[in-house]
Amino acid sequence: MIVGATTLYGFSLNATDQAYQYDTADGDDDFVASGDAYSTMSGSVNGASFMNIAVAFPTNFGIAQHSGDIATLIDSPGNDVFDGTATYSYMSGSVNGKTYFNEVQRFSQITAESLMGGSDFAYNFYPAINTLSGKWQVLVSS
Repeated sequence: MIVGATTLYGFSLNATDQAYQYDTADGDDDFVASGDAYSTMSGSVNGASFMNIAVAFPTNFGIAQHSGDIATLIDSPGNDVFDGTATYSYMSGSVNGKTYFNEVQRFSQITAESLMGGSDFAYNFYPAINTLSGKWQVLVSS
């Protein structure tokens, strides 16, 4: 068990590794996932700031168990798909022949960013919490 560290890093070693990042009871935590490059969860616990960083994981999950948390999903340089619903949203795609999958669950606000290039398609079934930013080709927006 690690206690008192402000920053923790985890590094993926193979294509089946998955990173799970959970919010804190204090709420107002931020999750960010960028293609297969990294994911982070940051916030504070009892007034002390923290950041957890997962590097090069092909699959990342950000899980919010308390209100007030926000998530940002950033596309890859390749082709990407965003699917946004009321309870979960995900982005997936392929980078140099390697696929990635990033999912967020129960966040209060989610931003999906299409910034890195490629052809990016969005299915936004719940715009009340899912915001699209950048150059998405929107196929569904309820």
